[in-house]
Amino acid sequence: MAIVLVALTAVACAQTIEGTGAPAQREFSTEEPQQKPYAWLSSVLPTSRELSDALGQHVSSYGNPPPVGDATMLRSTVVDVDRVVEPDCLGAAKLLERSTYQAASVQAVSYGTVSAATFGAVAHASAEDANAQFARSLAAWRKCDGKAFVDPSGGTTFTHQITAVDETDGVLSAVVLISSNSPTGVPVQNQRALGVVQDCIVEATVPITDPPPSVGSERNRAVEVVKVMLGNAVTAQR
Repeated sequence: MAIVLVALTAVACAQTIEGTGAPAQREFSTEEPQQKPYAWLSSVLPTSRELSDALGQHVSSYGNPPPVGDATMLRSTVVDVDRVVEPDCLGAAKLLERSTYQAASVQAVSYGTVSAATFGAVAHASAEDANAQFARSLAAWRKCDGKAFVDPSGGTTFTHQITAVDETDGVLSAVVLISSNSPTGVPVQNQRALGVVQDCIVEATVPITDPPPSVGSERNRAVEVVKVMLGNAVTAQR
């Protein structure tokens, strides 16, 4: 994916040399424009072709490279944290939540969304910090296996039942069944995955639409998306 660069334009100002009336010559800078420190993070996210391969279905281009921002780009989808049940399970239920990363040294965030998946990357101050955050997530997800994160704070109560928590080859995964008390609500089943490499944590959520949520799926497509991003993080031009 293209890396977003900031182009700096230099403007030369003419000054008069005392006693001559001739303009002084100012040289333009030959230095390369400075790249944003974490501009490379957007290249960690999968291309439409990589997504298509990982999801097993065609994904059209999702436009310009996703923006890269600081920790304020993390999501905050819970209206009233004090009213939720099992708040420590928020990170397993939903990706890139601000409260999940509150103990982390977040340096930059980038994420994207298509109809078939949501995915993102979080750069930390060091590889040690990223691994510490992964360890916290691993412990929390395992503790939440079989539990439900319940959020009644937005008017409608949503229940996220967390199941099938697993960790294989450094990739954490789970399946989350989402239901609500709305009379028109339809249960949705999401596949979740999270991985770490170097100073990056990457996450993905993929809704299961085929087969239907009640049947489940043998292959966790969110894991496939995370593996793509882990590889991209290793080869990213920093």
